[in-house]
Amino acid sequence: MIEFDNTIENFSMNDFSNTLHDFLNSNDTQLYSLDRIENDIGVLENRTTGNILEVSTSELPDDIKDGDIFSFFNGVFEKDENKFNEILGNIDSLRKDVTIKN
Repeated sequence: MIEFDNTIENFSMNDFSNTLHDFLNSNDTQLYSLDRIENDIGVLENRTTGNILEVSTSELPDDIKDGDIFSFFNGVFEKDENKFNEILGNIDSLRKDVTIKN
């Protein structure tokens, strides 16, 4: 749990900003990719461990599709478009590296 000194005399925007940044980028955030949906169950793969997790689609954001990337933090799944685009860029780069050019 993050502790803040909530008195105005001791408030530092820089300290607050750094603490918030560290909190949001902590290792507690996990990334999952949506493998498929089966009968209102999302089958997710942990991108670090490869473990499979099945969750009700009601726990996932609306408008989801296979391949979507989700961050899981503090009990909440959120679609992570930035990470999705980063992964697509990496895949495209790898594809170009292995493509034989004539």
